[in-house]
Amino acid sequence: MAQLVNQEMALSMILYLTLVPFLILDSMSIFRLIDLHQMCIVQLHDCHVRYLKFAVLSYVWGTVKVVKLTRGNLDALQQPRSFEKISLPRTISDSIYFARDLGLQYLWVDALCILQDSDGDKAYQISNMGNVYSSAFVTIIAASGRDANAGLPGVSIDREGEQQEVIVIPPSNEDPGLSVLNTLKSYPLYYDEYYLRGKESVDLSKWSQRAWTLQESALSSRKITFTAQQVFWTCHQGYYCEESRFEIPGFYVKHWLPSIHKVTFQELANNSREPWDWYGHLVSEDYSRRDLSYDGDFGSAFDAIIKNMERYTGTRFHWGMPRSHFELAVMWNGFHAVDRRTSLTTLPMTNLQKQYIDARKFTVTDLQTHLPLLTPEQLSLIPDEHVLFFWATTTTFTVDYHQTKEGVTFQEYADWAWPAVQDDSGQTVGKMNRLASNTSQNKRRVELIELGRRGDPEVPPEIMPQMVLVLEICRDELGIASRVNYGEIEVEAWEASGPEACLVALA
Repeated sequence: MAQLVNQEMALSMILYLTLVPFLILDSMSIFRLIDLHQMCIVQLHDCHVRYLKFAVLSYVWGTVKVVKLTRGNLDALQQPRSFEKISLPRTISDSIYFARDLGLQYLWVDALCILQDSDGDKAYQISNMGNVYSSAFVTIIAASGRDANAGLPGVSIDREGEQQEVIVIPPSNEDPGLSVLNTLKSYPLYYDEYYLRGKESVDLSKWSQRAWTLQESALSSRKITFTAQQVFWTCHQGYYCEESRFEIPGFYVKHWLPSIHKVTFQELANNSREPWDWYGHLVSEDYSRRDLSYDGDFGSAFDAIIKNMERYTGTRFHWGMPRSHFELAVMWNGFHAVDRRTSLTTLPMTNLQKQYIDARKFTVTDLQTHLPLLTPEQLSLIPDEHVLFFWATTTTFTVDYHQTKEGVTFQEYADWAWPAVQDDSGQTVGKMNRLASNTSQNKRRVELIELGRRGDPEVPPEIMPQMVLVLEICRDELGIASRVNYGEIEVEAWEASGPEACLVALA
């Protein structure tokens, strides 16, 4: 296997150079690696990591005890052969063996290359994840099992399952014959699992459910993915697996739903269209459905992707949304509704200064008039960029939410009506998006703010009615609003409701 992988890496290295301009490749003041020959930690200073030839490991810690690098054991683990004296989780030990078999000297593993008891080192290293994964020669993805002891199937443990061959036409001297094999994946029944259709076993793994692994995959130039049944290879030239011999470069898209282990920033370089479709799917249909051990880390686990998007598109991002398309981006939603994360980051904040973006400035008098309880003292306690101020018109409508639930068929989900927006007379004048099944759903009065409008005034309204794009919000005791849902309302109904301009503080 290692020989075949080395051949693929040699071919894809040429194309890697075309990707470099789109990635963050900066010097790191301190960078640690596992030396696979000396079997110890090496610590490098002021180095350009892209000039190093190393592998990185993307895996799941799980609940098992994982040996970690700390300030207390750093000196000991820098001693040659020190790794031979400690017990390593199977996934890490297998990765060391496999990377060494590929002819590489170094391996990067987060648990052993980041000081886990130093907030300063942790914040610095995590802020450079884009640099590490995009510079790595290859990323080893351990997508089998649920923790760090799962290992790499085919390295130290046996692989599961075996494809059964059925001979349809026996081979002969004149005819190579024809055989069929069973596939190594299954398909879901319920609508809330629709995104699994057509996906590979890696997409159904615990690894693909973790938030941190998304940017690790998206930023990698080459990936070797170990699953329970087979190994996948992904690079700029194509995507191959052991399940099929039909490995024609450029002809590896087997279904319309993108597989996460095929997603890389090379797609942006090869895609002549706007990058927002790619990014929108990444956020709404993938990242937002992933799990975090600490919900507050949702920003940090996506930060490297945002930095690369800023570099590629030339636009600033706020809360993961492009400022150049902010009005539309703030109304994002996927096929599934998601729950709001309320926890703050576990990493130390760099400062407590707020950053505001708005074409029209506001004054202290405006703040006292529209948000009298939101004092400067209260604002000083809110982390950086957690509150966005802007002017908008706001009013209230009644929304008739329907109770939804998981575990229904595609047809049942398709037959559900969208939540209706009703005016004071009870007439339906718009619709809202569906909410998550565990959200309180009933007929209630809600506050809406206008974010934009759609429609062509030259087209008759019976063909294309003019609609106001609205955001449903709720406010806390200080008047700070949070996003609940989005929808659209007929322009005439919106204007008849008497909307008023106000200063909105959105968190």
